[in-house]
Amino acid sequence: QLSFDYYPIGTREYSVEKQLDGSHLWHDLEIVRRAALKRDLPMWYYYQGQKYHFHKYEYAFTAEMARVLANAGILHGVKGLQAYTEFEGPVNPEDGGRGVFFEETKQYNSEIRAMNNTLMALTCDRVIHDSTLLSDCTVMAALRTPMEESELLTGELRPRLSVSEHHDAYGNRYLMVLNREYEKTAHAQLSLKNPSHVYKFSREDGEQRMV
Repeated sequence: QLSFDYYPIGTREYSVEKQLDGSHLWHDLEIVRRAALKRDLPMWYYYQGQKYHFHKYEYAFTAEMARVLANAGILHGVKGLQAYTEFEGPVNPEDGGRGVFFEETKQYNSEIRAMNNTLMALTCDRVIHDSTLLSDCTVMAALRTPMEESELLTGELRPRLSVSEHHDAYGNRYLMVLNREYEKTAHAQLSLKNPSHVYKFSREDGEQRMV
């Protein structure tokens, strides 16, 4: 497998206002995704699950931050997903018991397990971000996939929205949508290129049901 870890929250490039939108995480995930796809290797990803003591920036790490980092990996088609935690987070570092957001992490892991069989069978074809993400970054500019290359969608994405397109061995197409804003719930309207039957994953049982 091709494996890497990434801990962007609290680093020098992190900003409360921009959240993860100023992070190099997005083009680095895309570089690794393309490398894994080219070599037919499963992509593994360790995401940040806590605040680090060596970070100079003062902030409170939350379960919502961990969730969006994990979902960023799934958006890019990872097959191995793990959180690095040693201090404060889902695990109490003093006794190995339940940490400050143990229950939230348990619920998230349950949702991913419900969809696991399908997620493992998918190949990520492309990741598309809205135009505001790292708009002044030359690396991102070289890696950015324009909406015109989408096989499923048309139009523009609203700010702080990312999507990815996947397929399985039977030719079924899958669309994943990520709200990069981890402090607020977002609503988005997406336009399909062609009339289609649309099914939605259930986080509870992993079943796909027509919407």
